[in-house]
Amino acid sequence: MIDTVNSKYLALYYQTIHELPMADGYIARTPTSAWEEVEKKYYAINSRNYLDLLESYQINYLISTAVIENPYGVTMTTIYDTPDLKLYAIEKNELVSAEINSR
Repeated sequence: MIDTVNSKYLALYYQTIHELPMADGYIARTPTSAWEEVEKKYYAINSRNYLDLLESYQINYLISTAVIENPYGVTMTTIYDTPDLKLYAIEKNELVSAEINSR
């Protein structure tokens, strides 16, 4: 799961409630290489490349304030929806899977 809404401290608290592993969880000192990976994940989110999140980082859930419609390569299922935040499950789209397997 990746949380784009809450601070890392609040996200860590919520992890104890939903019991899903958090990508880029809180640690005391973050090495430069770890920050580079975090930036790549947020770049994927900002460029709507949710397929990369799923395939490269095995991130299956996304917490966001954005309404996500028709992303390429994945199906985003809304699990929880309030005016303030949304929780999406990310699954590979069957059409993209078939396209990749036919190559």
